[in-house]
Amino acid sequence: MPETRVLGRMLGTIHRYARMNFQEALGRIGFPEPALPYYMALLEHDGIRQDELTRLCHRDPATTTRAVTRMEHLGLVVREVPEDDRRAKTVTLTPRGRELAPAVRAVLDEWTRILAEGLTAEDVATALRLLERMATNAGNAVDGKLRNGDA
Repeated sequence: MPETRVLGRMLGTIHRYARMNFQEALGRIGFPEPALPYYMALLEHDGIRQDELTRLCHRDPATTTRAVTRMEHLGLVVREVPEDDRRAKTVTLTPRGRELAPAVRAVLDEWTRILAEGLTAEDVATALRLLERMATNAGNAVDGKLRNGDA
């Protein structure tokens, strides 16, 4: 299947365009694009420990620390040390962080609209199903569960 050779390249291209779009659009509202996955996770799981945030976002701890520190400096989150574990840090959105949610979601919604332009509802459903499968395959490969093409 020669067409499958370009699959990774196309996904990479879409990812790069998304990052460029988000950098520009989120920059207009004063939001750091690299913090986006952490911010979206916090909107769903506010007040979680930083190590759990790292796990949810599939990032390494140092990258999480940099992003959370940046959000903290911008007044979007606060970090607190829980009494039950002095080594841990809990990350919570500030009122300012919560206020940005509609604007951030609008940027994401607009990007989704752009991606789906010219597609039918059935096309979108098929694309989502295929992308979910690819994401599972990628996660399994990274986790060491996928070996030699075996699913």
